[in-house]
Amino acid sequence: MVSSKISGAALKGQHLFYEDTENFWRLRFEDDRIAFPVAYNNPATQRSETYLVRYAIEREQGEATLVRYTRLLSAAPDEETAADLFPAVTGIHIEYSDGTEWRDSWEEASSPLMLQVSLSLMEGARVDKHLSRISTFPIYVN
Repeated sequence: MVSSKISGAALKGQHLFYEDTENFWRLRFEDDRIAFPVAYNNPATQRSETYLVRYAIEREQGEATLVRYTRLLSAAPDEETAADLFPAVTGIHIEYSDGTEWRDSWEEASSPLMLQVSLSLMEGARVDKHLSRISTFPIYVN
């Protein structure tokens, strides 16, 4: 991840909810979103490029998929590309730590020290059963 002092953009995280009225009997799922700048050394040009990367769950026609969006930081928002990462992700919750406490969202100019990501997944064809997995990641900032 690139620091906001270098890139001019900071990590931003939103804590949102999604209510599924079609498949899950009006259950509320956490529907967090995150965006942050990263540096990529392009081997073709041998130059460092800064990208804005964001993750979100896209829900279309009853299907939920975790999607990663990327674009050059200097490009317009409509120039981003999308890549489907995981199908059947019904919820995502991201917490941010400044080293003293965990928060549900992040709007600071500086980067958090750690992220904790929790994914809720459907278990195969059983729409009535969900699995949750939690991982904590240290953040390395250039």
